[in-house]
Amino acid sequence: MILRVISNFLSQCHRVSLKEFNTGRCWKKQLNIAKDARRVDVLCYRIYLSYRLVDVTARVLEKKSPCNFLVFGLGHDGLMWNALNHGGRTIFLEEEESWIQQMRRFPMME
Repeated sequence: MILRVISNFLSQCHRVSLKEFNTGRCWKKQLNIAKDARRVDVLCYRIYLSYRLVDVTARVLEKKSPCNFLVFGLGHDGLMWNALNHGGRTIFLEEEESWIQQMRRFPMME
């Protein structure tokens, strides 16, 4: 479910111009994705990061983007991290083959 929510967000952002994406309107969409991801994780007992940690990281990415962002470990929040670093390069390091195979379905993931 979380991947569907984030995929929907990504498809919406592709319809937005770069100038509009960098304004506050898309920032609100990004925060909503973080909130939705947290809600889904709580329902499925898959809590990785608190909303507060996601919010702080998202704000740093917004100020510094585009940037090179290294994430250790793939998870249900992978597409969210990729989306929050709009225009930048997000690389995931993962040793678990099953996670790597799941994320290969998304060509924007590295």
